[in-house]
Amino acid sequence: MLAHLRSPRPRISGAVRVWCLTGVLMALSLAALLMAADSMAPPLGGIQVPWWMLAAGFAVTEVFVLDVSSARNERWLTLSEVPLVIGLVFSTPTTIVAAQALGVAVVLVLYRREKPLRCAFNVAQRAAATLVAIFVFVPIVHVAESTWPIIWLAGFAATLSADIVAGILTNAAIALSEGVRMRFEHVLGIGLALTFAKTGLALTVVMVMTEYPAGLVVVAIPVAAAFLAGRAHVEVRRERDDM
Repeated sequence: MLAHLRSPRPRISGAVRVWCLTGVLMALSLAALLMAADSMAPPLGGIQVPWWMLAAGFAVTEVFVLDVSSARNERWLTLSEVPLVIGLVFSTPTTIVAAQALGVAVVLVLYRREKPLRCAFNVAQRAAATLVAIFVFVPIVHVAESTWPIIWLAGFAATLSADIVAGILTNAAIALSEGVRMRFEHVLGIGLALTFAKTGLALTVVMVMTEYPAGLVVVAIPVAAAFLAGRAHVEVRRERDDM
């Protein structure tokens, strides 16, 4: 009799669980950002990169995305490591996180027309991953001297750590949304290899900016050519799959 009188426990939907994860990420990111604030000075102070330039860089990398998804998983190739590494070397933590949040949010809302939950989670996830990159990069550079080899090491360590955290958070959101266990098959692997290569490009951009900024034009030519070639290859592959 009592069993019939008990009311069933309300089931929390997947969307609510993801919203909770998003709120936790935002709160933790804000706390970490306030703790770091601007006390972490840029390792190279010769060049001042304003926040709006970083925001524009993050926005551009979100617009020009290469879809390399397969039948088993979705994957998009971006060059977000370029503005991230530039920010790590030439800007403060507050500037990097704020610029990335603004640039990514504008693209997700106005260009991709993403739903509020997807937009909020992506912004929160990027902010958390960026803070991980900051807390990895800055101590390495400050403990050792700000020489190019140290900056290279710190840059690779920061972006790879951020990529792993971003992958874990994405898998966590999927698991919470679908009510399944987390899967880590795609956290490590080709994604880290691509991040490693893109970080190398980002560090090259930083060195060119320091030594001879006009040389960025030369760097941009092969990057643009590789992007267009990759997009053409993806389109050909899709046409072949649809046949």
